[in-house]
Amino acid sequence: MSTEENKAIVRRLYEELYQKRNTAILDELIAPEYVLRFAAAGWQPSVTRGPAVYREFMKVWWEALPDFSVGIEQLIAEGDSVVTVCTWSGTHRGDLAYGPSGAIKPTGRRMSLPDIITSRISEGQIVEEWESANMGSLWQQLGAIPSPAS
Repeated sequence: MSTEENKAIVRRLYEELYQKRNTAILDELIAPEYVLRFAAAGWQPSVTRGPAVYREFMKVWWEALPDFSVGIEQLIAEGDSVVTVCTWSGTHRGDLAYGPSGAIKPTGRRMSLPDIITSRISEGQIVEEWESANMGSLWQQLGAIPSPAS
């Protein structure tokens, strides 16, 4: 596939999943052997596998941030890889399971978090991703950990 076709796959995932909440798109665009390597500052590295686990991961975010969205700022492609520079945003209205020491109770605060995701495409599906986000910044925005002194 061309780099433009690979970018179109990633863009379609973001449009369908994050804007329209169409989780059925996961079965089409995420390979059964899909692996996500999430290495975020302030969080232990984790590995997510397959479309079903991706779907459950999104359910947690949507329950905690009902207006959760991801805006693409830039897509860069080379070979079978696409790098997405994006920003997560939303309002914290439900328990967020991913806190520094357990769930973070609703705060009503808005959050905005830059993220970088590298996706590897094979045969029209995303087979592997590496994601890097500063979860410490998110936790500060939600008041779960103190912000550094100004």
